[in-house]
Amino acid sequence: MKKALKIISVIALVGIIACVFFACVPSNLEKAQAKMEEAGYTVLSSTWRLDNLDGAFNATKVSVSEGSGTMSALYFKDKDSAKKAYDELAGENKENIKQNGRWVYFGTKAAIEAFEK
Repeated sequence: MKKALKIISVIALVGIIACVFFACVPSNLEKAQAKMEEAGYTVLSSTWRLDNLDGAFNATKVSVSEGSGTMSALYFKDKDSAKKAYDELAGENKENIKQNGRWVYFGTKAAIEAFEK
């Protein structure tokens, strides 16, 4: 029984590590925009330069067969700035807004899934 528990624990740990490494948002603004374009979204980038913001973009997809979606993504200079912005933007409604590392992004479920894929 102990051997089976150890094997199950190792398999679960490998699965969690795989999720952490392979199911994450892009590491920079250019990769994120390219990822959304590959998923069929039209991407409009912004060149704003605010205090703690490195960049932002909006992605929109209109498709009857695949489903439509839209999202906005903000890329901050550091995680603390992103967390602060997330807290200010989300308020009580945390359903369609997420923060992951330096990213804060919000939009439809389909667009968020494409971004996180």
